[in-house]
Amino acid sequence: MKEYIATIAFFDQFDYPLTRVELERWQLLDAALPYAVSSHMEQNIETNQGFYFLQGNNHIVQSRKNRYIHADSKYRKACAFARMIKFVPFIRLLAVCNTLAYNNARRDSDIDVFIVVEKNRLWLSRFVITVIAQLTRMRRHGKKITDRVCLSFYVTTDQLDFESITNKPHDPYFLFWMLQLVPILDINGTFETFIHANVWLRRYVAHPQSMVPSSQRSVPDSFASKKIRGFFEKVLFGSLGDILNSLAKLFEQALIKQHKDSRAWDADTAVIVSDTMLKFHESDQREHYCEVWKKTLSQL
Repeated sequence: MKEYIATIAFFDQFDYPLTRVELERWQLLDAALPYAVSSHMEQNIETNQGFYFLQGNNHIVQSRKNRYIHADSKYRKACAFARMIKFVPFIRLLAVCNTLAYNNARRDSDIDVFIVVEKNRLWLSRFVITVIAQLTRMRRHGKKITDRVCLSFYVTTDQLDFESITNKPHDPYFLFWMLQLVPILDINGTFETFIHANVWLRRYVAHPQSMVPSSQRSVPDSFASKKIRGFFEKVLFGSLGDILNSLAKLFEQALIKQHKDSRAWDADTAVIVSDTMLKFHESDQREHYCEVWKKTLSQL
């Protein structure tokens, strides 16, 4: 159990006890740890109903079960959104991320998604997807949060290696964020390409395995969506698409610049605005989660 202590300690701050299978899948290696883990720390681990957690936190077992129920309904909404945007030209991947990805969503939480689109069409794709989400009242904005889709992370197919945007020297939250992505819409094997682009994860996690969604939590690329998407991609592949992508960029950048207090102007990786990545994590708490984790480990 010694090799799993760091992983248990990290998820403890999210009230999430882990199964043995999850411990093996998410076991952190020494390169990911701020401190050496000693065998005496094992006395702080308890187990109940097949879940492992820090001593005194037996109540989080029921909390995990309750949140699974909330997550199930949110996945159905995420799949409904995926069924619409699979017709959007240049879409390549839609994956559920953050707490919903591992079934730990609160009742009032939103639906965080990660989106990959074809290179050179980032701004155009984002514009179309945002319009669809807005018109169908599924987009998160303002105080409309619960069960709304949060469109805060887009990348292009030529920007799939994420090692450069991890916080150094330790970024456990982002490691797990990547490992827990659930691809509910995967076109042309893009998710597998993403996994292969991030083989560096093996330096930090013993047995990195991607999440495989059930048929109830995934959306197939239908004959109709392939034909419709393919038609518009042919029309928008050349100069017309370049022009529309540039216009969408001008419009969206103008909106971004209106937010003077945005972290886009900070020298960190919370918010990134480029032609290959749009990442709007204004409340990025990776450093906070890492510090809480370090404190927990130091007290064991």
